[in-house]
Amino acid sequence: MAFRINYSRIFEKTLTRLDRQNVRRVLKKSEDLSTSLQGVVKVLHCPPDLPDLQKIRVGDWRVFLWIDEMRQEITLYAVWHRCEAYKKLFNK
Repeated sequence: MAFRINYSRIFEKTLTRLDRQNVRRVLKKSEDLSTSLQGVVKVLHCPPDLPDLQKIRVGDWRVFLWIDEMRQEITLYAVWHRCEAYKKLFNK
């Protein structure tokens, strides 16, 4: 069964900063994730205001997300380049 994908405003905003090729790659990886969660998702030790946040890697980009298995939903939180991703998460 496929998970439904939701986009946060932050995700939509950060996605617009990527070039067209990387946008396609991120969206394709997200679609693939909606049908199979195996092996690609990493759990993070996140700040308390973002509990249970997880990530997937898409080249040099990191896509942060939440997975709700009970509701069969994936909520995409943000996408940032690996150089800035963790600074943005932990230095809000």
